[in-house]
Amino acid sequence: MLVSVPPAIPRTCKSEPGRLDEYLTLWVSTGTAHLRDEGGREYRIDAGTVICVPPGTEHDVWTEPGTLVIPAWSTVPPVAAAAEKITPFPIADRDRPRLLERYSRWAWDDSPVLAGAEPLTPDLGVGPEAGGARPAPSRPPMPVVGPARRVATELGRRPASDRSLDEWAAWAACSPSTLKRSFLAQTGSTFAHWRQLTRLAVAAELLAAGWPVGRVRTEVGFGSRGGFSDAFRVRYGVPPREFGAHTAWTGDASPSRPLVGPREAEAEDRLLPDNVMLWVRAGELRARYAERPWVGRAGDVVWLPAGSTVENAPDASVPLSTLCTGCVQLDRPRRARFSPAWRDWLLWASVSTNSLLKSEEHRGRVPALERVFHSHVIEAFTAQRAIERARGVPMPQDDDAKAAAAALLRAMGTASESGTHDVPAKLHQTFRRETGMTFASWQHAARMRLARHLLQSGHPSGVVAARVGYSMVSNFSRAFSRFHGVGPREFQQLEGPDEILAAG
Repeated sequence: MLVSVPPAIPRTCKSEPGRLDEYLTLWVSTGTAHLRDEGGREYRIDAGTVICVPPGTEHDVWTEPGTLVIPAWSTVPPVAAAAEKITPFPIADRDRPRLLERYSRWAWDDSPVLAGAEPLTPDLGVGPEAGGARPAPSRPPMPVVGPARRVATELGRRPASDRSLDEWAAWAACSPSTLKRSFLAQTGSTFAHWRQLTRLAVAAELLAAGWPVGRVRTEVGFGSRGGFSDAFRVRYGVPPREFGAHTAWTGDASPSRPLVGPREAEAEDRLLPDNVMLWVRAGELRARYAERPWVGRAGDVVWLPAGSTVENAPDASVPLSTLCTGCVQLDRPRRARFSPAWRDWLLWASVSTNSLLKSEEHRGRVPALERVFHSHVIEAFTAQRAIERARGVPMPQDDDAKAAAAALLRAMGTASESGTHDVPAKLHQTFRRETGMTFASWQHAARMRLARHLLQSGHPSGVVAARVGYSMVSNFSRAFSRFHGVGPREFQQLEGPDEILAAG
């Protein structure tokens, strides 16, 4: 069977406890997921729904078979109701690509959270500034008295501190609930939101004073480059690099921090330290290895060796597997073509290898090798490569045999085709020796390959049957089914349109 059908998405669960410093949104794209909070309350999340979990909330997640759940993180709640409690809400069609893009950026940044996501829709509202003008680069209002004042002062000095609300309450000798209420009453913001605004304000001051973007990100406590860029853009309307390049600042960035030299531009290209397999989900991916360019388009799965450079990774692709050079040795990039029918499975494979939402069988396991968690991706890639090789029709190298093959391909399905069947016995022997097939087998394989391309181009079965030399559609359907494993119509549904992949 040459047509590869994606396996069913298995039951998935949260494989281990994880610290939740940001707002977690779980988008159920297909199927049904379940979430249980720390009080034992359970939520059912069906396809087309997002559920938001506030920072610090203990929870468990599991799914029913066939369910695709895509996580995303943000430093502000995606809807106002989600600021303090677990909140499910429907997702608009226009917001789905944006959620997928956020997941892709987080996966490429290899960060435990993706901070600073934009509002899902303009009308949902996110925090006090939603829908209003972009604020000036000033710090949020300070608490006036009490533990909140002491904590805010310390955070202003050390914005990168990753202490939790509970830890800050212990530091300030008060209860977490007291500290939470105090921040909200005196500043109008939750503790998490106030800290986020403070970090971004300090970042704006440092950027305007000439600090490089990478060092500013670290200085104010963002672990993810993409998260910092997104959060800054939401707050100030421009990315950090553009803000620093065009904003004049007359204030003192920080008396305790020395200014550094000229700005260091953030690198756009991604140099891969390990072998990375990725799925091109949209547009075109551009990569380079050993001075050779590689280009892939939507539907391509590419396995790039360590040392490859990728130009537009988050925009075009999601990582499927990252394996150290000690686990797998690659001497060149490799690729395989996956049909649109694989979309949900490939997204699930990416989520299961990059987040805590793993196949149920992996709960609590700590593998000796990375390959254990990535085997399902590697097996699918290897199988697809084998299928593509089986579909190929090798051309003979002998000049006479090559001319006979070309003549058959030109005449296939026309009135002159019968004249190309009569080839000398010597050419029969040449075909067997150079292609591993008899001339008749080679003809049939070439006919089926042409039929496959025509079907993928959208031609109906009757037209394709005549084009490849069958007078009866039923005979063509039987022959196609024997060769490909499925009938022509099912093949079109599974494979979708065929895109020629370009290699530089």
